[in-house]
Amino acid sequence: MIKELHHLIAVVEAANITAAAEALGITQPALSKSIRRLEDDLGLQLLERGPRGVRPTHAGWKIYARAQKVETELRYLELDAERVRHDASRKICVGASPLWEIISIPGIVAAFQERFPDVVVSVEIDQKNRLVEQIASGKLDFALCGIDVETSDQDIGHEGNARVDLRVACRKSHPLLQGWSGAVEDIFRANWIDYRFAIQRIRRDIADGDMIEPGSVMETGSWLSGLLTASISDYLVTLPHQLGHFADRFGLAFVPGVPPASSFEAGVWYRKSALSTRGGRAFFNIALESMKSTSDVV
Repeated sequence: MIKELHHLIAVVEAANITAAAEALGITQPALSKSIRRLEDDLGLQLLERGPRGVRPTHAGWKIYARAQKVETELRYLELDAERVRHDASRKICVGASPLWEIISIPGIVAAFQERFPDVVVSVEIDQKNRLVEQIASGKLDFALCGIDVETSDQDIGHEGNARVDLRVACRKSHPLLQGWSGAVEDIFRANWIDYRFAIQRIRRDIADGDMIEPGSVMETGSWLSGLLTASISDYLVTLPHQLGHFADRFGLAFVPGVPPASSFEAGVWYRKSALSTRGGRAFFNIALESMKSTSDVV
């Protein structure tokens, strides 16, 4: 019916079937058939034919006025759709956990915008579970974080290629580092800040011998809070190995000779439709490569 309403507008404004047909680029019989079809659908006579052309009936004027509103709304719809398409292709929404915000996001965004200077990149920092939820809801296109999250959503996927080892760190002036012999017992007698429950794993690994209970254990899901606390106390802390240079600024150092306390895999989560554009694919590849390269940082 939308096409027929458009034809009615043309006829009313031209006041002539033949002139309206020429303006529309169709034949006069085709236009007359379209108007009759509209009249049949509405059950109304819309036009009166006279010696000087055609003019709307009383009902025709009302339908003509409504048809103009419909056509205006359709134009707005087309403009809105174009704006949405433009915005979708010119903006990328990225999420990152705090670790990747610090060591990867600045370089990724810089490398991407060197190739796509007109694309706006917005960054959201949050914990991995909430980032994955935001991808599923369509608020984010990509997220850089751990991939140990369960999701059944078929519209999102992930690719993991960054290994994160949690190594033991402490203040450079910590008593443990002063003439330390490398004995595991010395490690366990200290106070701990346990990021991602790494110390629990260590305790399980040596559980076949006599259990050595540590001092106090402070559990935290945030490496940042652990880092800050360890920088002003005698607590040991498990930190991602990628943070070696960053931790150094806070006066911390990894305890030499101690194997990783734990590890996990990270990578890029993505909304599958985000890979349909050239910019989206480019961002995905740059992010993967950047995260992979940081896996070797010590």
